[in-house]
Amino acid sequence: MEPLRDLTWMRYLLTGPPAERVERPGYAAVFVAIPRTKERHLERYRFRAFVFEPSARSPVLAVNLESDILGEYILTLEDARGRSVLDRFDREPSYEEYRNRVLEEAGRRMPPGGPAARPRGGAGTRRTRGGPSPEIKTKPPRESHEK
Repeated sequence: MEPLRDLTWMRYLLTGPPAERVERPGYAAVFVAIPRTKERHLERYRFRAFVFEPSARSPVLAVNLESDILGEYILTLEDARGRSVLDRFDREPSYEEYRNRVLEEAGRRMPPGGPAARPRGGAGTRRTRGGPSPEIKTKPPRESHEK
């Protein structure tokens, strides 16, 4: 599948606190919950989920719970072709309702089978303070070929 063309996913993975990561055969979903704060009071998204294929650096799907200008909550799906509305709600669904719907939609749209996905590098992984992750191995410098 083609990666998302809307690159705002990078900002949300870097600045939005990750809610959880779910791995399924053939894909992984990274969930972000956008907090309700004074600084983010105009934020249209409440939750976003980014779905990655195995070993992908960019998501191929985004499933969003957002509110429109009238305050109605809508569930939207983004892929390389664009954005579509999947559902409308009179009230804000709980995170669990949203999560279940994301996994249902991702399971329906992602190719079946294969190992569980693990996004590589970039925004798919986060480093903590204290240097690089222990699984990162460095190689000794190459010897010079000068004679």
